[in-house]
Amino acid sequence: MKNLKTCIPIFCAAFMTVFSAGIVPVTASDTDEPTIGKNTDETIPDDKESRPMKMSHNIYMDPDISDGSGEYRAFQIDFYGDQTPENTYWALCNWDMKGGFGAYSGLQNRTDGKKAILSFWEGEKDGAILRANRIFPDGEESNFGGEGDGTHWIADYNWTTHEWYRMLLYCWDDAETGRTFVGQWVKELSSGRWTLMSIFDTNLYDSAITGALSQFQENYEANTDYLPRSFRVKNIYAYDRIDLKWLSLDKTHLSYDYPEWGFNTAGTHEFGSANGYFWGRAGEYVSDQAGYDASQPLYINAAISQPSQPETEASSISDIKAENSQGYIKLSWNVDPCLAPVISTRIRTFDLNDVQTSDNTYTRPYINSREIKVAYSRTSKVLIDTCDVYGAEKSYSVSISTAADPVSEEITKTIYVPLKDKTACLTIEYLPSTPYQGSAPQPEDILNARILVENAYNDQYYRYISARFKGSTKKGCGETSFYPELYINKKTADAPALTKAEKKELKKTLKALNKAMKKDKCRFEITPRELVSENIDIRYSESKKGKVTIKKIAMIIDLNGSEKKLKLSKKDYKAEINKEERTITITGRRHFSGEVTMHY
Repeated sequence: MKNLKTCIPIFCAAFMTVFSAGIVPVTASDTDEPTIGKNTDETIPDDKESRPMKMSHNIYMDPDISDGSGEYRAFQIDFYGDQTPENTYWALCNWDMKGGFGAYSGLQNRTDGKKAILSFWEGEKDGAILRANRIFPDGEESNFGGEGDGTHWIADYNWTTHEWYRMLLYCWDDAETGRTFVGQWVKELSSGRWTLMSIFDTNLYDSAITGALSQFQENYEANTDYLPRSFRVKNIYAYDRIDLKWLSLDKTHLSYDYPEWGFNTAGTHEFGSANGYFWGRAGEYVSDQAGYDASQPLYINAAISQPSQPETEASSISDIKAENSQGYIKLSWNVDPCLAPVISTRIRTFDLNDVQTSDNTYTRPYINSREIKVAYSRTSKVLIDTCDVYGAEKSYSVSISTAADPVSEEITKTIYVPLKDKTACLTIEYLPSTPYQGSAPQPEDILNARILVENAYNDQYYRYISARFKGSTKKGCGETSFYPELYINKKTADAPALTKAEKKELKKTLKALNKAMKKDKCRFEITPRELVSENIDIRYSESKKGKVTIKKIAMIIDLNGSEKKLKLSKKDYKAEINKEERTITITGRRHFSGEVTMHY
C-alpha cells in the first residue's frame, strides 16, 4: 500500500522564501479557466521510455484563515474531478490536532480503485508515543511507515469523475471517554447521500482541528506524469470552535512545487479561479520545461464568490422502536442518509408518573440502537434529542407499552398488602435470559429476578426502592426456597434526598411488605438440577495411607456470561469412593439428580 505524505511543510517554507524575495503574486478572482487539454500521441515524445521517470507537478492551495481563531470543530469542502487518472491523490484538508499531531484526508484514485482516506501521523507527548486509534469501522489498525509513522483508514468509495462531492471533517469530545474524536463523511451531491468513512479516537483531550487547512493535488507514482489530472473545489468552510460560527474560506494562495525544490516532477502546472470555484491542473507534456516554467506564475492569490454560511440540512431519524425487555429499554432508529449526519443522541426515560428514570448522552454516530437499564417500575415514555454536525437539534418522543414482560405464570406472583387507607400491590417477576418452557425457576434465575413495586403506598417513592433475594447466595442449592426482600437504595440517581419523616414512612412500608413476602406464598421452590461431569467441581484430598476425603462439591453455572459456583451440602449428594478403580461417584439427591464419576 502506497504511503502518502503531504508536502505542506516544504511548501510553506518555500512559499515564505519566495515571498521574502519580493516576487509579486498574480491576483485572480473568478477569471475564466483555460480549456482543459488532453494529451495525444503526438504530444508525447517518442523517447518516453528512455526519459527519467517523472511525476506530474503538485498543485497547492493554502486558504486564508486569518479571520478565524485557529481552533475549529469542523471543515467542509466540495470537490470535482475533471481528469482523474490512477496514482493521484487529492488532499482536501491537511491540518494539525491541537496538542497532538498532524493529519490529512481526501480522495484518491489508486490502481485498486477509488478511495477516501483519513490519516493521522504519530506524535509524542511527555516522552511517550501518541497515536490515534480507529473506532469505526472496527477491525485491526491500519498503520503506515516510511515517510513518517502513523495510522490511517483507506475506505473503498467509488466516486465518479465529473461529479461534485462534499467532504466533511467533524471533531468532537466523546461523551463516554471524554477524548476527542474525528470523523470523515463524504456526500455525493447528485444523490444527496452521506457516507461515514471512518472515525478515530485521537487519544487527546479538549483537542481541535488547527493548522493551515490546506489542499493539494499529487501524482505519487513515477513515470505516470503524462496523464493530465485536474480538479475544482468550492464551498470551503470551517466552523470556529471559539467564536462558534462558520468561517467562509473564499480566498486562497495557489502554487506548485517550484523548480528550486528539486522534485522529480515535470509537465504543466496551472491554477486559478473561475465560476465560483478554485481549479488546478498538471501533467500535460511540454517540450521546453524551462521555458514553460518561466512563462507561468510561481503562485497567485485567488478569490471566489460563495455564501457566507454553508448549505445545511437538518437531520432526521425515523422508524423509532422501543420496548421493555427484562429490565432494559431496547431502542433502535434509522438516520436519514440524505440529511445531515447525527453526531450526538440524548436519551431520557420516564415512568408512569412522568418521573425521569434515566438520562444518557451518546456520541457514537455509527450506532443506531441502545439498551438502557431501568432500575424500577415500568417505563412509559422515551425522549430522544439529537444534534447533527451543523448544530441543528431535534426532539422525538415515543410511548412504550406498560404491559408486563412476557413470563410464565408459574414464575410470576402478586401480593396485596393493606397499608392504612390503601393497598400496596407488589409484583415479583423472573426475567430469565432464555424463555422458560413451563418449568420452575433455577437458582441462577433467582439471582436475576426483578421485583416490580406498583402503587406501593406512595408513588413518589418508587425510585428509592431496590430488591434482593434472601436464601439464594449464602447456602446455594442447600436452600429449599427463596424469598424477596425490599430495601431503601441510598444511591438512587437523579433523586432528592429523603427527609427523616419520609424515610421513616418508607421503612415502615417496606417492613410490612417484607413481612408479607416471607410467607409461603411468596417463596419460590427450585427444581432438581442434573449433575453432569461438565458442571461439577469436586475437591478432595488423599492421605499417605490412601484415604480419600471429599472437601467440597459445587455446581458450576453460567450467570450472565460469568461462572458462579453453587456449593452442594452433604444432603444434596451421596458419594462413593472405589479405591481399586480409583474413582469417586457422586449421586444427586434432594434438589439434584444424575450421577457423575471421576478418576482420581
